[in-house]
Amino acid sequence: MTNTTLEKWEEKTLGEVCEIISGTTPDTSNDEFWGKGNYWITPAEINENSLYINSTARTITDKAVEYCSLRRMPRGTVLFSSRAPIGKIAISNVDSLYCNQGFKNFICSKNIHNKFLYYFLLKSRKYLISLGKGATFKEVSKSIISTVNIQYPPLPEQERIVAKLDKSFEAIDKVKANAEQNLNNAKELFESALNKVFTENTEGWEEKTLKEVCKKISAGGDKPENFSKAITENCEVPIYSNGIENDGLYGYTDVPAIKEEAITISARGTIGFICKRVKPYYPIVRLISAIPNDHINIDFMEYALKFMVPTGNGSSIPQLTVPMLKDKKVKYPSLPEQQKIVEKLDALQEQTKQLEAIYTQKIKECDELKQSILQKAFRGEL
Repeated sequence: MTNTTLEKWEEKTLGEVCEIISGTTPDTSNDEFWGKGNYWITPAEINENSLYINSTARTITDKAVEYCSLRRMPRGTVLFSSRAPIGKIAISNVDSLYCNQGFKNFICSKNIHNKFLYYFLLKSRKYLISLGKGATFKEVSKSIISTVNIQYPPLPEQERIVAKLDKSFEAIDKVKANAEQNLNNAKELFESALNKVFTENTEGWEEKTLKEVCKKISAGGDKPENFSKAITENCEVPIYSNGIENDGLYGYTDVPAIKEEAITISARGTIGFICKRVKPYYPIVRLISAIPNDHINIDFMEYALKFMVPTGNGSSIPQLTVPMLKDKKVKYPSLPEQQKIVEKLDALQEQTKQLEAIYTQKIKECDELKQSILQKAFRGEL
């Protein structure tokens, strides 16, 4: 605690204490604009675990800079993504950087330490996100962000606060990194066990195609006409899509398309999300449904599909289709052996979920602690 209070801090708008720079994207079809030369960045390249930008995925030529009248951002510029998504923050660590239109970046005046501003934006992230406007996608305009107020002490005090924040955040980041590694280890442990089940000690197992061990494999279609976002007396049948959140629950309808126990496979967007469905439902948006034969335990089939089906997103795997899946080979033992395998994997999966919950909570607590320290810092209490 210091004797410095907010009464001794100045208050101005970001537009008064910083030069705010927007960017643009040179014509991507013009080869003369793209090549060795100057760093050019998009919001997607900002990693929240990395404070500084030391390089970029793409570079633009001097001709692109001149033709598009791009503004150079010097080393130390604070980067703020103002759309797609809003709220990514970093500091440029290169001498010459240009950005696309998804940024509002800050060149600090002599009265503002760039890392003090960085921490201010980090502290204010939720508020800044709330300033986004637009029907198609949210964006924080230059005119709006320029009017955001910032309180700041003299430079020596800013430097002292930054040093304390750096030290605190370094310690928290070590704890968070350890929790993230443990979270990955827990997931990999289960994946390793799943892999062993279907690759080791499988002598004597039968091997058939997916279409041979399923009564039906089908893809969902359009949203039904009779649709309700919430469950009602007339619409009690769940509609599932390719989403992961809430197991892909999209809404409700009156008549199910799939009446038997089945397993769904997300085929677009996030690829390969596998989920067992024990009640009648209605699949949409090409969500693939597989109904196993009587000689296949449905829980065993769920694990088999988790092993077999590739996972990824729309950029790495455009989509899955029924023809792509139906000829995939699946190995399986007798029904009693399937049940034993399911019991073992269920127990391990439950342990994994418990560990994941612990480490996820630890990561959340680290982020909350950072915000708590930031709030203290900008109340003049650090």
